[in-house]
This record gives sequence, C-alpha cells and structure tokens, in this order.
Amino acid sequence: MPTCKKCHRKWSWWKTLKKTFSFRIGIACPFCNEKQYFSARYRLRGTIIPFFISPLIMFTGIYFGYSYITLLIALSILLVFFVVNPFFVELSDKEEPLF
Repeated sequence: MPTCKKCHRKWSWWKTLKKTFSFRIGIACPFCNEKQYFSARYRLRGTIIPFFISPLIMFTGIYFGYSYITLLIALSILLVFFVVNPFFVELSDKEEPLF
C-alpha cells in the first residue's frame, strides 16, 4: 500500500482504490491533505499492463469464439487487476516526468 511522503502514514486499500480513479494530477493525502503524485514508475506500469491485457482478451475471444465464458474470463481479469492494483501504487511528493 502507498505511504504518504509527508506524514508517512499508510493509505488503506479502499482509499487507494478511490484515489486511483481520480483524474487530477495531484491527489490529496487522506490524512494530512498534502498533495501527492503517482510516481513515474507506477504510471508507466499502469499503461503497459492494460496494453497487454486488452489484446489478450480480444485474441482469446477471436480464437475461442465470443461467448459468455469469454466475457466472464475478461471481466474476471479486469476485476483481479482492480483488486491487485492498489498494492502496487507508488507515490511521490513532486510530479515526476514520465521519460
């Protein structure tokens, strides 16, 4: 779970999940309200993983045929991604360039 760089308090899973759906560049720490940023490493990883999962789901549907089972597998992969993602969130106290 991520830890605030200012107050050093660990965020809960639920608070982290809610903050990952924020479209703001800086997100406020739920404890000290200090602005935190997602690290460049986390943002890069957050774009690469869905880049590989999406074609995998599409090719599975094409190869095995579209059915309810394929849809269930795709939704379960998506659910696992959202459940596990907050554990890999990394924060920074300043905005870092991606490259």
